[in-house]
Amino acid sequence: MPEQLDLGIKDSQTELQEAWSAVMRAASQLFRRPVFEGFIRCLSPQRIEGGRLVVAAPSALVKRFVDEKYAPELSEAVEAVFGEPLELQVVVIGANGAKPPAAEPSEPKTAPKFGLVPGSLPINERFSFDSFVVGQCNRLAHAAALAVANDPGGAYNPLFIYGGAGLGKTHLLQAIGNHVLSRCPNKRVLFMSGESFTVQFISAIQQKRMEDFRNRCRGVDLLLIDDIQFIANKESTEEEFVHTFNALYQSDRQIVIASDRSPKELYTSDDRIRSRLEAGLMADIKPPDFETRVAILRHKAAMERASVPEPVLEHIASLVHSNVRVLEGALVKVIASASILRRNIDVNFADEVLGYYFRENRPKPVDVKEIQAAVCREFGIGPEQLLGKRRDKKTVLARQVAMHLIRELTTLSLPEIGRIFGGKDHSTVVHACSKVKALLREDPELNARVRRLAESIAGSAGGE
Repeated sequence: MPEQLDLGIKDSQTELQEAWSAVMRAASQLFRRPVFEGFIRCLSPQRIEGGRLVVAAPSALVKRFVDEKYAPELSEAVEAVFGEPLELQVVVIGANGAKPPAAEPSEPKTAPKFGLVPGSLPINERFSFDSFVVGQCNRLAHAAALAVANDPGGAYNPLFIYGGAGLGKTHLLQAIGNHVLSRCPNKRVLFMSGESFTVQFISAIQQKRMEDFRNRCRGVDLLLIDDIQFIANKESTEEEFVHTFNALYQSDRQIVIASDRSPKELYTSDDRIRSRLEAGLMADIKPPDFETRVAILRHKAAMERASVPEPVLEHIASLVHSNVRVLEGALVKVIASASILRRNIDVNFADEVLGYYFRENRPKPVDVKEIQAAVCREFGIGPEQLLGKRRDKKTVLARQVAMHLIRELTTLSLPEIGRIFGGKDHSTVVHACSKVKALLREDPELNARVRRLAESIAGSAGGE
C-alpha cells in the first residue's frame, strides 16, 4: 500500500488549502459530476482542531446534503490525503464570514431571459466535445450529442444516453450545454439530475411555489437531465416529469436524458415515461476498450501537463477496465504521488502506487495455466509450442488468443503477461491483444471459438 503522507497541515493555513485542493481532486473521482459540482466543490476548509476538520458550506441546504448523504465519501477523500481519519464537521459560513439566517434565500421570481436558468446545476466548461475521447464504445452517443448540440429540437428529440457509471454520460450532457450556450447565447438551458429535479419538486410543493417550478422547467429551450433513474417509483415526481416532458416536446424544445440503464430497464410506476424515452434516439455507451482507455489516459495526462511514459499509460489501462472516472483517478494518483515523493514515473512505480488500491476490487484471478491448457486443447498444440518461439500461423494465433484471454480474465498487467510468454515485451502483448480484437470483429467463427473458450474457463474457475 502506498505510504500515507504527513503533509504538516496543522500549523499552516496555506498548506491546509493545498491539502484541500488534493482532497477536491480525490473527491472529483468519488462523486458523480453533478453532485461534485453542486455540493462538494463549494466547500472550503477552515481549520483542524482535536482530530476534526472543519469545512464551510455556503448554505444550510448544502450542509444538510453533505451531512446526510455525502459525508462518508468525502471523509474517504480526506483520509486519503491527510493520512489519518479526521472527523468532518460542516458549518454554514456566509460570504462575510458570518452565519447566514437559517431560512434559505428564496429563488428569483423571474428567470433570466437566456443562459443557464436558476435551479440549474453548474455546467463545467472543461466538459466539451473536444475533451471527450471518442472510441468504438461511445461513437454513436458522441455523434448524436453533437448533432443535438448543433440543432437543438431539430435532431433526435428526445435523446436518451445510457450506460454504466463513469463512462461519460454526464460529460456529454454538459458538452451539449456548453456548446449550445456558446453558439446560441439567447437559448435558455436547464441542467438537472433526477435527484435535483425531485428535491426541487418537493420543495416547491412544500413552499407552495409549484407555478414557479413549472415555469422554470417548462420555459427552457434545452432540458438536460442526468441520472433519470432516481425518479423511478416516485409517483408524484414521475407525473410531474411526464407533464414537463410533454410541454417541451410538443413545442419542439430539446430534451436530453441520461441514465445508468435503458428505458426498458427503468422500473417506473408510469409506463408513459418509458414510452416517451423510447420515442427518440437511444444511444448506449459501453465500457472503453483497451485502446480507448489508453487514449483517455493520454488526454488526461496532457490536461494535467504531466509527462507520463506510454508503458505506464498502458499498464494503468490494463488495471482499470470499465469506469473512466476511476481510470483517470488512478492516473492522477500516480502523477500526484510522483510529485510528492519526487519519483520518476515508470511501470514499477505505478504498480507500487496502484497495486494495493485495486487489489480488493479485482475479481479472483483465473489460473493462467488453465487458460494456456484450454487454448492448447482448442488449437491442437502443446504447451512448449505455445510458450516457445515457433512462428507458424496456427501457433502464433493460439499464442495471441492466450494473451488476449489472460488479459481479459485475470488481473495480470501487460509486463506480467509478457514475462509468462518467455519474457516478451509489453508492446508485444498489446499488439497480440489488438490483433485478436480485430480478428474477432472480422471472423465470426473465431469469435465463437474464443467466446466458448472464455465461458468455459470462467465457468470452470467459478465452480471451484
